[in-house]
Amino acid sequence: MDLRRRRRRLNQRGDSGSLEWEILRGNPVEAGTPFVDFMGLCRDRVGGSGVGRLGFCAGSESRLGSLMSGKSVWSGGGESEKVGGVLGSAIDLKLFEKWKGKVSDNSVSETDLSLVSDFADDKMLWDRVIARVRFEVLYKTRFGRDSVTWRKWFLKPSQLADVRKPPACIPYYTEITLMEFVKDLERARQGGKVVADFVGPFGEAYKSIKKREDSEGAQLENGLIKWTPAKRRAPEYVPPLIDLSFAYLAEYSDGIASLENIPVEIRHKLCKAACDYGKMNWEFMKLLVAGAPLEICVPDCSCMKTEQFVESFCACDTENLKVLHLEILGQCLLDRALMSEVLSPGTFRSLVTLSLKSAAHLTDKGLGSLVQLAPSLQSLNLSQCPLLTAKGIDTLAIWYGKTLEELYLDDCLAIDAVAMLPALKEFLNLQVLSVAGSPSVCDDFVRHIVALRGGFMKELVFGSCCNLTDKMVEAVGSTCSSLVSLDISDICNLTDWALQHISNGSGSIRHLDLSHNSFSDDAVAAFLEVSGRYLTELSIKDIQRAGPATALSLAKSTRNLVSLDLSDCLHITEDMLGQIVECCTHLRLLQLFGCSQVRKHLLVI
Repeated sequence: MDLRRRRRRLNQRGDSGSLEWEILRGNPVEAGTPFVDFMGLCRDRVGGSGVGRLGFCAGSESRLGSLMSGKSVWSGGGESEKVGGVLGSAIDLKLFEKWKGKVSDNSVSETDLSLVSDFADDKMLWDRVIARVRFEVLYKTRFGRDSVTWRKWFLKPSQLADVRKPPACIPYYTEITLMEFVKDLERARQGGKVVADFVGPFGEAYKSIKKREDSEGAQLENGLIKWTPAKRRAPEYVPPLIDLSFAYLAEYSDGIASLENIPVEIRHKLCKAACDYGKMNWEFMKLLVAGAPLEICVPDCSCMKTEQFVESFCACDTENLKVLHLEILGQCLLDRALMSEVLSPGTFRSLVTLSLKSAAHLTDKGLGSLVQLAPSLQSLNLSQCPLLTAKGIDTLAIWYGKTLEELYLDDCLAIDAVAMLPALKEFLNLQVLSVAGSPSVCDDFVRHIVALRGGFMKELVFGSCCNLTDKMVEAVGSTCSSLVSLDISDICNLTDWALQHISNGSGSIRHLDLSHNSFSDDAVAAFLEVSGRYLTELSIKDIQRAGPATALSLAKSTRNLVSLDLSDCLHITEDMLGQIVECCTHLRLLQLFGCSQVRKHLLVI
């Protein structure tokens, strides 16, 4: 058989219903490369219909030994005898008890290629998968001599299989180890009969919850919780008169003559009320900057223009100004304002906290002027500034390397996380880092940060960073022992293993956001059993699988909760909510948006 024909047989086989390709950067795989298909094995592993026609395909030059023995992977090569031992020690050989494969010289076995939905109960995210895991022994590559690489390819549902020619590119290509591949399959089957092998306190709690579900009273605990409102109810909360007055004051803010000598807390509440009622204007801004204020916090500065910004702080005594929040500066050309000749270097020499969130026109050049105006910053919020890049962070590192403790860069899409990594390493006292919504944040980025500053970190925010996985949470859990607040919301790649890493590592977290993830009911419950007693703020919004086990653990183990968000958790019934509310006596804020199961019966507690 000529080489061209052998390559064709090796790289293309099957019918229009099941097609497999082996492509490496558009080049066909050499005929002598050994590889094995574990499709049927994986189907059996996750509880499918059993092992189908298993086998592997190879050219006549190679022979494939038994993986069950773990002794020889490829006989005849001479250079890869050690690979079998490494493979045998790295994997659980029990996986291959039902695996049987035979190959003879000059033969090519067929392989069963079924859709993943057939063995994953349609819970996988992919409608079609080229279910091929290619085992390849690489000798002279960047992976080193005698190394093993596992690869998998995913085909987009909209991409049609063409038996006449290979696709131009493979859409989703990743390199994984065998154990990672098996874990992926088990994660896809979470909620089924497969029980993850969790370890540590989290694992013990998880197993106890499983036993509790199988006990005689499981039916009562898993959805038939009968709740009767307590006879002794707390007196109705009556808001203070001053809180009721803010709406009136905001409505008639034009009649306020001065805000001097008014306590800072009242100034902040009044300013927020004015923004909420649309009464924030240039005249009210003059009241806030008049005199020598200690703090100025304006949540909505959309009415402020460039000239007004400069005029405000020229007339303001900034000698004692410690906190300045000017957010949503949509009309103000902040670069021009900061570089104004009227504002001299050191104008904000006492400023410690600065927030310029949603400053649409702030650029790296403007940051160069900012660091001269405010040389002593400890907290800086530059979230949602679309024009900032990694060069601006370099400027901040030069000036604030020894002083900055908090840095917020949420939704700064032009900042490349990897490019700003060297600058972040220069912040010697960094304790709070927020990079939510950044598509360039990856596992390696987080690992580098926590490796240097993990022991000092108090707060980490990675919400909506879609490229993060359980490896990131593992790095945080094993390194950040002093972590108080963590946001890992809306990260689609996270699984129940992430909760194990948090509970077994950073178990004393006070503020935690798990919303918009696909954690299982038992995993959330196990986490609360282990770490719930420390929590004061918790959000499990839109965790669709949260249900009876989670509700029971909330009632038992989170007695110190002050704020709880259960929005869109439709499997938590009204009786469960009533039990949670009565057990969590410190609860002051309960959010139930989208919970249509709530009736007046609960609201009168």
